Amino acid sequence: QNEVLHGEITLERRHIQYFRESELEELRGHLLNIIGICSTEQQQLSDQLVDYYKHNPEAMLKVMTALEFGVVDDEVRSPVKAGA
Repeated sequence: QNEVLHGEITLERRHIQYFRESELEELRGHLLNIIGICSTEQQQLSDQLVDYYKHNPEAMLKVMTALEFGVVDDEVRSPVKAGA
């Protein structure tokens, strides 16, 4: 399970490196809404966050990983718990 997650994170890192604008649009258009930041209602906040992540690819990887996969950096998944 951890190997799959690491593969997904590696793929996400490549997407951020080579397709950053597309990833930023995904963040703005969908992922920020998940945490209650509507791009139409909180336009200024949304713009500030997207601008921050545009210039901080490692931070962008962390937020994308958390929002897309539900995992934060220091979380390690247990195969035993996953099977329960």
